[in-house]
Amino acid sequence: MTAEEELPAGPLAIGSVVGGGFADKEWRRAITVLAKRVIEIRDDYESPLSVNVIYHVPGEVVPKEFLGVRTGHYSSAKGWLIVQAAVPEHPAGDADAEVRQLLWQAVDAAERFAERRKIADALPNLRRLLADL
Repeated sequence: MTAEEELPAGPLAIGSVVGGGFADKEWRRAITVLAKRVIEIRDDYESPLSVNVIYHVPGEVVPKEFLGVRTGHYSSAKGWLIVQAAVPEHPAGDADAEVRQLLWQAVDAAERFAERRKIADALPNLRRLLADL
């Protein structure tokens, strides 16, 4: 099975890459809670671009490479875009709020990508999905 076939169907998916060892458990918990909620409601939404947000949590094995969001691989054949969202070693405050804020930033980045590639002028259904989380 290829990586493309492994990506979940739907307008939005959440995943994570955890650096191991001392990686902050609060990040993992917040990402897991958010991912489960997205799965619960995503079937009610459609989008011209499916977005897979992968959170990068630094740890002992995989250190922090960047902070914030950046676009990754795009498959025009499958209509999906990977957006990477990196967190610092530890939450500055509320981990749940911080992962949600990064999710909004990821959708902002996906929307800019969709506009540049002339896929869509905006991704309003993804924004509605985020508002309903």
